[in-house]
Parts: sequence; structure tokens; C-alpha cells
Amino acid sequence: MDAHALEPIAIVGMGCRFPGSANSPSKLWELLRSPRDLAQRIPKQRWNLDKFYHPTGSHHGTTNVTESYFLDEQDDIRHFDTKFFGVGTAEAEAMDPQHRMLLEVVYEAMEHGGFTLSSLQNSDTAVYVGMMCTDYNITLGLDSTFIPQYTATGVSPSNASSRISYYFNWHGPSMTIDTAADFLDRSVVIGSSSVLISSTSMKMAMGPVTNPLTGTVSPCVMPSGS
Repeated sequence: MDAHALEPIAIVGMGCRFPGSANSPSKLWELLRSPRDLAQRIPKQRWNLDKFYHPTGSHHGTTNVTESYFLDEQDDIRHFDTKFFGVGTAEAEAMDPQHRMLLEVVYEAMEHGGFTLSSLQNSDTAVYVGMMCTDYNITLGLDSTFIPQYTATGVSPSNASSRISYYFNWHGPSMTIDTAADFLDRSVVIGSSSVLISSTSMKMAMGPVTNPLTGTVSPCVMPSGS
């Protein structure tokens, strides 16, 4: 076996979004060091819990859940910087929040790793995104008379990864992986394998990979929590 195939993979940069203001690796670490219950009552800007609550969970059209886990106001995806990412307002409104969040966190992961936009432009950086929820697509389709113009591309799971490659001008493989509950594991395994394969004498149709990027998103934006 090629010695390179046994070489360990290094994680050089990270970005994240978690409840409890854990929007950076250092804040996530502090949360892990000092765990606390982050559950909070469902805020009214999500939906009016008083109107939908029923103690019996099987009661039609209601919920018996009163608490959940939410990102802080500072991490609200409605603050997405359209100008910075070169996205028009109309297009941004149709973009799945997962797509917007990925662009933000990928940029932060680059900063965390000490990379600049120019340092990786035109590189063979690969993107592997694990994603399984399509809540936003369902939400936009609830009223067919007001479906945004860019919905088709805005909610497409495949675009979650290709948007990143396009914006950062990366030319390595780019794919969105949906294997249900283990999409995180699959994304990491495929991303790690691509690094090892790229440095062997094997010629891959997808081309060499020098900097694989692995990301996962799985937020719930529908009142049903589906």
C-alpha cells in the first residue's frame, strides 16, 4: 500500500452554527466544557404556540411540543449578506436557508484555517455537503401563487454544494450527499478518501483533489418540525 494512503487527514479550519450562541469553534468548545440546557420556549416569531398547542400529541393540526432549540438572533439567516456573496435579493429570498448558512460557515472555516479567498481561487478544492431536509421547498410550495422566481435553483439540494464551488471558484468535485441519518459520516469518509486518492498515480475522472471541504446542514424550518 502506498505510504500516502496511511497518512492522517488534518482538519485545518472549522465553522459552525449551534444554539446557545455557539457560532464558532471556540464558543462550541466552551459549551461542551460547560454544558447547559439550551431548550427554550418556541418564540412567537416562529409561530403562535398558544394557538397550536394541545396536550395530546396526536390531536389533528396541533403540537404538544412547547420547547425546542433555536439559533440566536445574531445568527438569523435573514441577516445573510447578499452583496458580499454576490446574490440578488430576489434570488436570496428563494435560496434554502441551508444554502445561505453553508456559504457563511464555509467562509468562516476558511478564515479559521488561515486561508484567503484569493489563495484558494482556481484550485482543485472539492466540496462535499451532507443534507437531507427540504423544509423550505415545501414551505415555498404552500402557496402556488407566490412561488419565488428562483425557487427551482434556490431549493435544489445539488445546488447546496455547487453554490459553494461557484462562489469560491473551486474546480474540484462538488456533490451533495443524502444518506439520511449518516450523511455526516458519509461526507467525511468521501472527503477524506478523495484526499488520499488524489495523490496516488490513479487518474480520477473527477480530477485531482487538493483541499476537500466537508459540511453538513440539517435545520428544521417548518412548524411541524418535519
